Amino acid sequence: MKKDKTDFLTLYRQADADGRFDLMMANFTKFPGIIKNAEVKTMYRIRSEREYLRSRSRDELGVRVQGSGMADTTSEEAMDITAIKESFITGKLPKAMLKGVEGAEDYLEDIRTISLMHMDYELLQGIVATLEENEAKLFRMHVVEGQFFKEIGDEDGRNMETVRKRMQKLRNRLRDDMVELLEINCRKDRRK
Repeated sequence: MKKDKTDFLTLYRQADADGRFDLMMANFTKFPGIIKNAEVKTMYRIRSEREYLRSRSRDELGVRVQGSGMADTTSEEAMDITAIKESFITGKLPKAMLKGVEGAEDYLEDIRTISLMHMDYELLQGIVATLEENEAKLFRMHVVEGQFFKEIGDEDGRNMETVRKRMQKLRNRLRDDMVELLEINCRKDRRK
């Protein structure tokens, strides 16, 4: 499996707790889409590899083997898809799913990273949901809606520098609340 080493999964996996927080904040509104994109690509790669193995297995026999007709490939494929989707939440995929697949460890690393991204973003959303009303408004205006400090200040009757300082203070508080928890999943011994 050849991958661009600057892809988001690699960046996220290699980042420390502060780096992961920064990646989530910089991509707050896009983060669910980034996760979904990683899931779709990873699932496609795994399914393609598995199909390649099945195809290669048939070709090596040199003859078409008539089965009992009892196997339902559609239901097998549906179960595979379900198992892969669940792995994006749990971070674990049955080893049998990747038996003989080239780059199986890379797929497992991607699955674990996607699972961590889900957990980390859920944590950030939970902490943001506990913000006081004025903090939540500032967060929404600046991070979610992308308004500039001057625009927010004009709307609130404050100067741009005051708004910038309030946002920096809020961001630092969010970082303090998150980083200690994010560090749990950044420890190398916890990644496998």
